[in-house]
Amino acid sequence: MIFLLVHATSFGYGITLVESGEMQFQNVFRVFSVITFAALTVGRSASMAPNYSKGKESARRIFELNKRQSRIDPDDPSGITLVNISQTIKSFLKIILFFLVSN
Repeated sequence: MIFLLVHATSFGYGITLVESGEMQFQNVFRVFSVITFAALTVGRSASMAPNYSKGKESARRIFELNKRQSRIDPDDPSGITLVNISQTIKSFLKIILFFLVSN
C-alpha cells in the first residue's frame, strides 16, 4: 500500500515539474526508476540485517575456536596407530552408500 502511495506521489510531483518546465518528461521516469530501485535495495538490505548479525557472531565463534589450543598433541607418538587403513576406508564407504540409499 505504501509502495503505491509513493508511486502516486512521485508521478504527481513529476507532472508538476513537467508542467512548470523544470524537468523533461523522460527524466521523470528516470528519477522514478532510480527512487524505486533504491527503495527496493534499501528494503532488501534492511531485511538481511538480522542474518548479517548472526553471520558476524558465527564468524567470531569460529575465530575463537581457531585460536584455542588443541587438547591433542600432534607430536606425541603414543596413541592408536592404524595398521590396515584400506579396510577402514572400505567400511566407511559402505556406511556412506547405505546412508545415501536409505534416504
